[in-house]
Amino acid sequence: MGSAMRASASMLLLAPLLLSGCFGLDTTPKQDPTSHDSVDTGPVTVGSLSVDRTLIDFGSVAPGSSTSEAVVLSNGSDSTLRVAASMVGDAVFEISDSDIAMAAGGESTLTVTFAPSGEMTYGGTVRLALEDGTSVDIDLAGIGGTGGGPDDTGTGTGAVSVSPGTQDLGTLNVGTTSSAYTFTVKNTGSDDVLVSDVHTSDTVFTITGGTLAAPQVLSAGSSRTVEVKFSPTAETAYSGDLVVVTDLTPANYTASLSGTGGNSCTICSPLISVDTAGGDPYSVTDFFSLGGSPDSRVWSVQNVGDMDLTVTSVTVNNDIFATCGTFIVSGFTGPKTVAPRASTPFTIAYTASGTCIDVAQASINANVVHILSNDPSQGDYVIEVGGIGL
Repeated sequence: MGSAMRASASMLLLAPLLLSGCFGLDTTPKQDPTSHDSVDTGPVTVGSLSVDRTLIDFGSVAPGSSTSEAVVLSNGSDSTLRVAASMVGDAVFEISDSDIAMAAGGESTLTVTFAPSGEMTYGGTVRLALEDGTSVDIDLAGIGGTGGGPDDTGTGTGAVSVSPGTQDLGTLNVGTTSSAYTFTVKNTGSDDVLVSDVHTSDTVFTITGGTLAAPQVLSAGSSRTVEVKFSPTAETAYSGDLVVVTDLTPANYTASLSGTGGNSCTICSPLISVDTAGGDPYSVTDFFSLGGSPDSRVWSVQNVGDMDLTVTSVTVNNDIFATCGTFIVSGFTGPKTVAPRASTPFTIAYTASGTCIDVAQASINANVVHILSNDPSQGDYVIEVGGIGL
């Protein structure tokens, strides 16, 4: 009895091995799905959804460029199938659609794009979720490098030069900006070099243009330009660096920058003055209208400061109570810019309708000329005018 039971137990243990050998049943466990060499990368079906592959390996792609792959989704049901697609992992991967609807028996193509921002290995997952709570994952892999296949990390021997190595951007008045100075960044080595960043060490030196837009790969022997401007904020000497960050060791390549903030002005401001053709602009200027003829005089706005004066408008407010005479301003269209020690003219005329006297009434803003400008101390320059009709 005991021998028979031992024989039966042996046959039970042997049966799976025999079945495996005779009928090709695979009882070997799957390896870690993070290993793309062992995971099943072919078609998979979950419920009504079929996906033509579960792994996309983009290989090596240069930072700053991109490549795309397509995944075909199929609906095996006799009704509309909705699929929600989402990304899990590095932000360098992007999907073309997040809400997919397929008619009964239909197909849809989902595009996945890889755009590495630096030289490193990336990974991610596209998750396809169904309305019943089930999902399918598509593994993503890629390398930010110089191209050449999944095992190419993009590293190599290279060398970078920045010229000129030293640049004095001159002496500038505070608040002004220099013209652009051009620097050349060249790969003088024999292999590609990744430039991951370009910046300056002091904000008075700013990068304003050029052909180098990091991250960017410089092939052997190629060069790009960087344009830098200087904008001093104080009367002092400045020094800094233009810094080019690469994947080499050491990583940083620099050019020395210098400049001086100065000031050639004395007043350092626009300053308005008005020439009233012999009259005193700080007291009432009288006009005489004889027999109804206008008394016209050419005045001028002068800039006695050492920065540009902007004159916005020249207007006159007439006496709101009397109608004896009328002051009119002509010959000025604003705004106008008046350079230091320059002037701009305008005409003011008074015409009386009879014998009378019009007096300046600054307290009620009557018979008053207003000149508006950017003079910080006299933004509204006021001249009182009077008129006599005979």
